[in-house]
Amino acid sequence: MAMNDDDRARFGALAQRLVDETSAFLVSPMCLQYGDWQTNPRAHAEVIDALTLFCIGFAGLADHELSLYPPEEIAEVARMAERLSGATSWPTDDDILRFGASVLWTESHQRSSPPARRQGGGDTVRTRRRSMTKIIDGGLSTELTRLGVAFSGPLWTGRALLDEPERIEAAHRNFVDAGADVIITSSYQISRSGFVDDDLHEHDADAALRRSVEIARAATAGSGALVAASIGPWGAIRHDGSEYRGNYGLSEDELTEFHRERIKVLEAAEPDLLLAETIPDLVEARALARALRDVERPVWVSFSSSDGHHLHSGATIAAAIEAVQALPTLEAIGFNCVPPHIVADLVAHAHDATDADIAVYPNKGGTWDPGTGAWSDDDPRAFEEWWDEWAELGIDWVGGCCGTDATDIARLRERISSAASE
Repeated sequence: MAMNDDDRARFGALAQRLVDETSAFLVSPMCLQYGDWQTNPRAHAEVIDALTLFCIGFAGLADHELSLYPPEEIAEVARMAERLSGATSWPTDDDILRFGASVLWTESHQRSSPPARRQGGGDTVRTRRRSMTKIIDGGLSTELTRLGVAFSGPLWTGRALLDEPERIEAAHRNFVDAGADVIITSSYQISRSGFVDDDLHEHDADAALRRSVEIARAATAGSGALVAASIGPWGAIRHDGSEYRGNYGLSEDELTEFHRERIKVLEAAEPDLLLAETIPDLVEARALARALRDVERPVWVSFSSSDGHHLHSGATIAAAIEAVQALPTLEAIGFNCVPPHIVADLVAHAHDATDADIAVYPNKGGTWDPGTGAWSDDDPRAFEEWWDEWAELGIDWVGGCCGTDATDIARLRERISSAASE
C-alpha cells in the first residue's frame, strides 16, 4: 500500500499519543541512560521515531520504510511488519495504540549506549548511525522573504513577529513540512534593551519572547518536531554585523545580565530546549554559561566562526566549548551561520572537546553586508550536496541558516535519507 502525506502525518500524531499515554512503560534502560526523556530532546526524538516507525511497520511497509534504519535496532518491529505484510487496509487507531506500547519496552532494551568518541582528527572522528542524524530548520528570514515578507531594522524577524505573526507560523510550518525535527523560534533579535531602542517597552519584549514560542508550538502541533527557543548574541540587537565580529567591549557581568533576563522569560514559555546561537565571542560564551547555569530545560550552545578554528573574536573553538562544557543541562554543541566549507574543521574540534551531540546549521555561503542588510556572493553549490562531505563526520543534528529556505531543507532531508538507505 502507498503512504501519502496524510497517512504519514496521522502515524506521527499517533506516535505522539503513544508517548503521552504510555509513559509508564519507560522504566527501562532508555530512561536510565537519558534521564527525563520528556525534556531531553535526543531521547524524545528517538522515542517518537521508534513509535512512528512502528506505526508504519504495523501497516506492512517494512520493505519501503524500515530499510532506512539499522535492522538490529528494530528487529521486533520488522518481524511484526513482516507478519502483517499482507495487510490490505491500514490498522485502526485503537489497534496501533493497543500494540504500540510494547515497542517502547522492546526498543529501549535493544538500543545500545551512544558510541564512544575517538580521540584526534582522523577521517571518521565518531562512529555514528546515519539514520540518527536529525534535521534542523533553515533560515527563518530567508523563508519569510520567500513568502513575500519585507522587513528591515534592528528587530529583523522580531518585527515580523509583531506585525505578521501568521507569516511566522506559516514559515515554521513550511519547515515542518520539509522534514525538520527542530524548529527555531523567531526570538533571535528580541531583547528588552533592543525594544526600548526601537521606541517599544520592556514588557513588549517579554510578550514577544513568549509569543515566539507559542507560534512555533502551534506550527509544530502533531508533528513531533521540537521547539528551540532562540537566544541570539548581544551583537544581533545592534544590527551592524557585531555578531560576526565579537569583541563588544562589554564586561562578562553586563552580558550575563543581558542574557539572563531573556532566558528567564523564554524558559517560562516552556520550549523543548534553549538554543544560544551565533555566539562569536569567548566573553559572551562565559556569560551564557552563567546565565544558563540554573535552567532546567535542555541547552544547546552554537558558535560562529569564519576560519573553522576560532570564534570571530579570535578565541579558539576548544576554549569556547570549554566555557560552556560544565552546564548541567547541556545537550549539544553547535555551529551556525558559518560557511559550509569549514564545517568539517569545526566538527573535528568539537569531537575533540566534548561528548555532547554535535549540531551544525551553516549558511549557504557568502558575505553579510550590514550596510545593505543582505548577503552577497552565495556559494553556487546546491546546499544539500554538502551532505556528501559531512555524512561521515559524526553530526547528530544538521540544518541551514541564512540563505536556506524550506526547499533547501526538504532537499537536504531527501539527500540524507537516500544516503542512509545505500
